[in-house]
Amino acid sequence: LSLSIFMAMDFCQSKIMEDRTKNKFFIIDECWKLMQNSFAASGVMKSIRTLRAYSTCVILGSQSIEELLSFDGGKYGATVLNNCATKILMSMKEQSATMVQDIIDLSDDETEMITKLKAGQGLLLAGETRSFISMTPSEAEKMLTFTDNETLEKYLDIKKQKEEEQKLQELYEESEDLD
Repeated sequence: LSLSIFMAMDFCQSKIMEDRTKNKFFIIDECWKLMQNSFAASGVMKSIRTLRAYSTCVILGSQSIEELLSFDGGKYGATVLNNCATKILMSMKEQSATMVQDIIDLSDDETEMITKLKAGQGLLLAGETRSFISMTPSEAEKMLTFTDNETLEKYLDIKKQKEEEQKLQELYEESEDLD
């Protein structure tokens, strides 16, 4: 699996490198899967360094810091974390927070706080600046990203209603053309 993800990542990186003039985002979700193989993990580290020179913001996402740091004694995961200029740490279990504390130089207070964060809260690390933040998604963002059944059903109902309204509008416009 990590090889196929790596191949897709390499293709995207090639496309990004075609044009240095536009700002771009390169998002690798569930990046821990790539960090389970030394070849792919080296590729991720190289991508982070390379793509910065191509006006690209690289975003790495993972549900579990333990998985990111589990392969080869955490060598690759720690290197990736240390090469990220900006980090957002969401709620973590105490063991995970302690694991990250030394790698990114968190204070004891910061380490304790990230174990108490609620959904939508995080610790933003940008250079020497550290700030606790709260993120509230818009309704549209909720509809696109949340996976609970109630939100998905609501999204599908709204989508169906909009499609029906669009069809009615098209029928109305066709009838106007006939007059």
